Amino acid sequence: MEFLNLNKYLNNFPREKKIKILGTLLGINWAEVARKMGVTRVTIYRTISGEIKSKRLRKAIADALHIPYSELWNEEK
Repeated sequence: MEFLNLNKYLNNFPREKKIKILGTLLGINWAEVARKMGVTRVTIYRTISGEIKSKRLRKAIADALHIPYSELWNEEK
């Protein structure tokens, strides 16, 4: 399945689950993303879960997944 079609299919999932699925499929190392952002892996996971609402960290997550920020965090257009 083409990535874009998969992304549209995953829109039916809650955002946290979608991020986890895409992260696994893309082989994303969240600890590495965290290191580049100067935060802990736990902080990245808390951002993914919605507990932390940092636009900077949300953008890093969207960038890692190659998804536009506004598409992933649709309440923050």
